[in-house]
Amino acid sequence: MPNCYYESSKGEIVQLNGPTTWIGTGEGLRGNAWAYSLGSRNATGITREAYKVSLTAWFKDEAESNRLNTVADYDMYYKTPGTIHYGDWFQRAFISGTDASCITKGSHSETLEVLLLDGQWGKWNNITLWPTQDDPDVEYLDLPTDAPFDLMPPSGANSITNESSIPSPMRFIFYGPAVNPYILVGENRYELNLTIPTGAYVIVDGSTWPRTITMVSASGDTVDAFSSGTRGNGEGSGSYIFEPIQPGHQKIQWSGSFGVDVAWLTLKGALPWGL
Repeated sequence: MPNCYYESSKGEIVQLNGPTTWIGTGEGLRGNAWAYSLGSRNATGITREAYKVSLTAWFKDEAESNRLNTVADYDMYYKTPGTIHYGDWFQRAFISGTDASCITKGSHSETLEVLLLDGQWGKWNNITLWPTQDDPDVEYLDLPTDAPFDLMPPSGANSITNESSIPSPMRFIFYGPAVNPYILVGENRYELNLTIPTGAYVIVDGSTWPRTITMVSASGDTVDAFSSGTRGNGEGSGSYIFEPIQPGHQKIQWSGSFGVDVAWLTLKGALPWGL
């Protein structure tokens, strides 16, 4: 069975398909639901919204059941959701209640009430673009003649593919040193108006809510850099820092003078069959 676990808002992990806990194929997680309003021969307000599911889990270790309830109660009380992971796929979630049955000495089953907050599942994809002078795949080649320059191939990938059928959130990590770094993905320019010192980096995360831009110094200190992201005229304007990546094949262009990690989500309303 695929690895399945609940990760609390504090990072504590409780296995749901592990040595002492079992949810099998996770039938309760395999639905797919759009929210909508029906009108006269049409549907309006179509969107992904949070919805509730039931998940049956069998516990052979009472201590593990107690631990799951403890971390789930913490997340609910402080309104800080955890995350349900199923294989490579994940979604923000609360475990809002349990209903026990089949109680025997040392084991029992529980029906978990799970609130799936994103209304869809995501899987991260990522590539790293190295600074040209640091790229381990780049070899500097001299011409047969004594030319005053070297030849070298372009650094890193020059395209990515979004396998989602809909636009998907992106996340970037820009590494210093860099001054006003930017990268072009598809038709959009993702740019920061700031200087990143050597050893520092900036995380631009369009997958969170609220969205964030954070600078991390070489010593590990964090600074909110949200105002440094270019906004253009908003989504679709061609220069929006949180622009989702469009479906399909997208070209990448950047100067090569700094390093950058590029990550994007594959989104699906239902967990893929075969897991």
